[in-house]
Amino acid sequence: MFTDIFSKHRKAIEFIALLLLAALIIWLFGRRLDWQQVKLAVQKSDWRLIVIAIVIVVLAYFWRVVRWQAFLKPLTPASLREVWIATCVGFAAVLTFGRLGEVVRPVVLPMRDHRVRPAASFVTIVVERLYDTMTVVLMFAVNLLWFKPTSGATDLSWLRVSRAALRRGRIPGLV
Repeated sequence: MFTDIFSKHRKAIEFIALLLLAALIIWLFGRRLDWQQVKLAVQKSDWRLIVIAIVIVVLAYFWRVVRWQAFLKPLTPASLREVWIATCVGFAAVLTFGRLGEVVRPVVLPMRDHRVRPAASFVTIVVERLYDTMTVVLMFAVNLLWFKPTSGATDLSWLRVSRAALRRGRIPGLV
């Protein structure tokens, strides 16, 4: 009996539960705010910059969705809408709970899109982290080609050796 009622009104129950969770989070973060200061900050803000920031954030999320969908493509088809929802929920969890929220995104997607297996979702997140790490290392390595320490910097001779090795295309002792 209870399962029939739950399955019949599942979407409404989920919506109410999420609404209550959102209210709880807003209350937890907003209870100690000085609302006069918030009002003053909002009044002084430049709305054009806020709109530009929102557009940039939405485009960045869209890029992440498309990238994650591309990682999923060899394993299983995934709906753009469901990947978008999982990404938004996942990043909201990261913003709320910190890095512990990182597991929410690969958990939510298989719940929303039943074609995606949980293992595939988690594997693609690991691959995504590997790509992110390689990108950061590459950016650091490219930066070493032009890095010039300031006069007050401590001994950074190891950077000069790294820069010289990068310019020559090999690292001494590792060839």
